Amino acid sequence: LLYKHCTDLKLHVVCGANIRLFRKLTKEFKGDSRVFIYNEVHSLVSIMKKCGIIITKPGAVTVTEAFKAGREIYLIPGLPIIEENNRIYEIKYFLAKDFSIEQFNCSDNKNNEA
Repeated sequence: LLYKHCTDLKLHVVCGANIRLFRKLTKEFKGDSRVFIYNEVHSLVSIMKKCGIIITKPGAVTVTEAFKAGREIYLIPGLPIIEENNRIYEIKYFLAKDFSIEQFNCSDNKNNEA
């Protein structure tokens, strides 16, 4: 939805070990210069440094790397209980925010990559 809402937005999607998702997205966005899809990576920091913001589920490792990269963090719903506890912690200590599309005015973004 954000991709359609912000036509000048570039997306960096990390699928990790989910090969099925990686193949699906690679096929779906083939030739789209706005979408960069990665499978497993050693560190997310170099990718995150290309981004103006990070939109992620509240996983501890991803949020820690986003914080280390100095990026704003927006959280989408994660797994009940475990990631909900992470979410509460990350909002308090990593200054993360809950994601909603209404927060974004694409014409004001300095670096439209997420």
